[in-house]
Amino acid sequence: MVVPSERVKLLMKFEKYCGLYTYRCHNLEYEDTGMMRNYRVEG
Repeated sequence: MVVPSERVKLLMKFEKYCGLYTYRCHNLEYEDTGMMRNYRVEG
């Protein structure tokens, strides 16, 4: 579990896929509390 003030680093490969992606919590109703966001991968 991650607490609100904690930072997390993820290690993933996006070698061929630049663009906009979405991450989310498993509960869709959390979108309004910031647990569903977009991130951009630039090459």
